[in-house]
Amino acid sequence: MKRQKIIIAHAHTSIEIFHSLLPFIRLSYSENEFDIKFIDHKIFNLNNYQADLLIIVRKYQYFDPSTGPNQKAIISELKDYRKNYSKIVYFDDNASVTYMFFFIFPFIDSYWVRGLLNENESYKSAFYGARTFSNFYHEKYKVKDDPEYYSPTCKDITQLKKVKIAWNIGIGCFPTNERSLKNRYYKIIKKVSTGLSITSLIKPIYFITDMYLEMMKNELQKDINLGKKVNLIHARFSSKVYHKSIGFQRDLLTKKLKNYPNCLSGKVELKQYIKECGYVFATLSPFGWGEICYRDFEAAIGGSILIKPDMSHLITWPNIYQDETYISLDWDFNNLSLLENLENKKEKFSKYVIKSREIYLNSLNSFEDRAKNLINNVIQKNN
Repeated sequence: MKRQKIIIAHAHTSIEIFHSLLPFIRLSYSENEFDIKFIDHKIFNLNNYQADLLIIVRKYQYFDPSTGPNQKAIISELKDYRKNYSKIVYFDDNASVTYMFFFIFPFIDSYWVRGLLNENESYKSAFYGARTFSNFYHEKYKVKDDPEYYSPTCKDITQLKKVKIAWNIGIGCFPTNERSLKNRYYKIIKKVSTGLSITSLIKPIYFITDMYLEMMKNELQKDINLGKKVNLIHARFSSKVYHKSIGFQRDLLTKKLKNYPNCLSGKVELKQYIKECGYVFATLSPFGWGEICYRDFEAAIGGSILIKPDMSHLITWPNIYQDETYISLDWDFNNLSLLENLENKKEKFSKYVIKSREIYLNSLNSFEDRAKNLINNVIQKNN
């Protein structure tokens, strides 16, 4: 049986190597029908290769799609790729679920994302700050960015049939509270792995990521007893790196949390941060560049209750944002009273933690199959 040749074109970022590309890295060393090769599109010319399928990751992440010249250049590039590749997928691992390059849809076979809005019709609208929540705070609190910008709009929503949810940031390698060198030197190991990816040297990365995945799975299989957790809520976050409309949620929440002395705030080293994720009974996770954040999954690994602004407007995978998996806050934080006497409700919320961890563990055990199905759906689809 002929193996399908697949080229994964990436930009050697740590988000890709430890998250977005992880299912492909796993598939490249599994027994299957794929012959997978990793190419750094920042260094190598993709026109010098041929394959049944080209999966482009993050290549147009920082292009401004509102300008005609940029659009023309990207379209021309995709047309050139079509000469050497039977099928083309663009994997947009952008944190925003509203921001898509709709103009490239006619020139690709599928467009993969981390998550989608529940309502397709929503994509006809331009979102201020290119996020659902930045648009919300702009409209309600008159928060403005400088410069101002909006998400692209989809004029023909039938095009959205090309959009598929791949996986979010939860599929990846996270440190745990276990005492080990791989946790102690997590940042360095991630840097080294990212550097190795430039040379297309994937095998060492496979073994490194395998090490973390096994450690995470072992942690998620442990029994959790919230009664033994410290009565503190992990709330260490900042708004410094974000645009005003995006960081406003964090500023608003910080102000309102002043009445809750059991919330841990301020910045600490990664080692202390992960340690706290393991012994506090709850983790408060506001939105970052997007709604889905690292700390959502750090909460699951650490076995704490996830407290988060309402996520019912989107769908994603792994989906740990379901009924009885997290405590949902409104975007104005008028229901912060839910945090009062939370330590007396540990028994009630234990099932939230257990359910969230089960969903996450199942996802870590099945993401290879998900990636394989996504690839096959593209390859087998008739033009």
